[in-house]
Amino acid sequence: RWSLPLENLKITSGYGYRIHPVTKQHDFHKGIDLAARCDPVLSVLAGIVTETGYNPILGKYVRIGHGDFQSIYGHLSYILVCRGDTVDAK
Repeated sequence: RWSLPLENLKITSGYGYRIHPVTKQHDFHKGIDLAARCDPVLSVLAGIVTETGYNPILGKYVRIGHGDFQSIYGHLSYILVCRGDTVDAK
């Protein structure tokens, strides 16, 4: 079972090569950026929260392990989960 991470999806930066919006360097973007304004962010799959914190580029973020891979949710206003929490896809 999987879920979309946001109710409304608007991609602001796609997967692949781009000019990084913070560093202004040409780099490979390993994910996608989605626009959200005070919207709850949902896990795309069930998993376990492996890390939460702050990163100079990601801002407040949550990392979730899904077995063989992981997802990272950054640029968050609030973090409402803790390391070790189990999350489901809604």
